[in-house]
Amino acid sequence: MSLRSLLFLLAFSLLMGCGGIKHIPDVRSETQWHNVARADSRTTAPKEAAQPPPTEVPFRRIDVRGAYVAVFDIQDKSKTLSRMELESLTDYLATKMAEDGLFHVVPREEIQKRLLSTKQKSYKSCYDQSCQIEIGREIAAQKTLSVKIASIGSSCIVTAALYDLKKAATNATATTRGKCDTDALLAQIEEIITKFRRMAK
Repeated sequence: MSLRSLLFLLAFSLLMGCGGIKHIPDVRSETQWHNVARADSRTTAPKEAAQPPPTEVPFRRIDVRGAYVAVFDIQDKSKTLSRMELESLTDYLATKMAEDGLFHVVPREEIQKRLLSTKQKSYKSCYDQSCQIEIGREIAAQKTLSVKIASIGSSCIVTAALYDLKKAATNATATTRGKCDTDALLAQIEEIITKFRRMAK
């Protein structure tokens, strides 16, 4: 037997002892191995944990519950409401603000009396902040609430500001947007009150 035949038999015996030809390692190009590695990483990489849905940003809590507040007439820059409707909406706002002890609301009659006495017996609405601060302090209120209605395009924007007379700074503000009819504005006032109620502690 030649040396070549002897080496062939020896190699064949070794292969059979290791389980046969099926155990010969895969012969692949470098590019093929890179593709295999990428596929393995996609199948074995752990899935990222599902992110929880974004939650609503919590309201900033303010210490205002039970404070004495002067609710001034709503200023209607949109000219949507009649004088009677505006007075009714202001009365509704004051009543809702006093519910459940949210605020102690100074009677509007007290505000009107003070306005009449300071404006030479000619009643005028007190819309600017300096007037509201002056009247609020004279009737011993702790805070003032001013609400404005303005129209932008086909929408009406309602803004409300709660002012702290002692700190001489705004405690909180709330804004809503909706249609300009009476029912829609009433709903916006209710939304404003809800926002203040959620802020109060």
